[in-house]
Amino acid sequence: MRPRHVGGAAATFGLGAALALAQQAPVAETPPPAPAAKPAPSPRPTPAPDVYHLRNGDRISGRTVAQTRRSFAVQTPFGRLTLPRARVAKVVRADGTEEAFNPFDDDAVPAAAVPVPAPTPATGTGRLVLAISGKTFWQAFDPREAERDLTLRLELRLDEEAVVVYSDSEPDPDQIPGAIVNAFSFAEGLTVAPAPGVRVHPAEVRPGRIVLKLDVAAPGPVAKRLRLAYQINTGTAAEPGWKDVVSAATELTLADGQPALVDVRQERGRMEFAGFPRRRMRHVETFELNLTATTAGTTPALAP
Repeated sequence: MRPRHVGGAAATFGLGAALALAQQAPVAETPPPAPAAKPAPSPRPTPAPDVYHLRNGDRISGRTVAQTRRSFAVQTPFGRLTLPRARVAKVVRADGTEEAFNPFDDDAVPAAAVPVPAPTPATGTGRLVLAISGKTFWQAFDPREAERDLTLRLELRLDEEAVVVYSDSEPDPDQIPGAIVNAFSFAEGLTVAPAPGVRVHPAEVRPGRIVLKLDVAAPGPVAKRLRLAYQINTGTAAEPGWKDVVSAATELTLADGQPALVDVRQERGRMEFAGFPRRRMRHVETFELNLTATTAGTTPALAP
């Protein structure tokens, strides 16, 4: 019986397997994964504003930056406002809490109420609409002048005849240390004195803009010269002597049923309360009133 040579077969198989492995393509190395990109930081949410509900029904939203026992300082998108506590009915804070101060006026219009259309002027009546924006006119007085009348007036004249006078006699505390300040405001406390035959609508007070509307006789298109003047009292409350300290004028046309629109831009200039040894207002003449009259329809935002 012939012996089997298994050793040669095993050697032959081992050599073939080695050749087959040598002919296989090398396996590519897998690169390490790239580090994950850091996620972009999410934008910081805008903090909710405080909402001030005024006694007359208006609302003002903003960030409360200071408060005293007499007033609030509120930073709004239109600038910083000072709100006397006496004019605030309640405050809804950013965290949802509410704080009540004074009751609403009996004739206050809720903010959510549907606005009532303005009455249609009578035939032969022209409507004058003024939109006031910019800085507030103010005056500071030395506290030693205890008898001084602090009233500020805004007088509107047509052809140098007064048609309405707005007066603010309420000082605004905590504005300048060592001084009594009155910043002219169209909010609560303003008194209005129209000339005979002139109808004055309530002032529309909004952050950044005041809209005044009044109806005057205008049987037909007639050219008029409108003059605005801020005044201070150089006399006493009993015997006043009103003095124009800032004024400006423009030409416009009044017509029956066609509003005359006037844009009033106010710039503060370099007004300051300073001086030694006597404290007084300086550079009042740098306060600017810029009037621009337009026709109805060219400025829709001002239309009554």
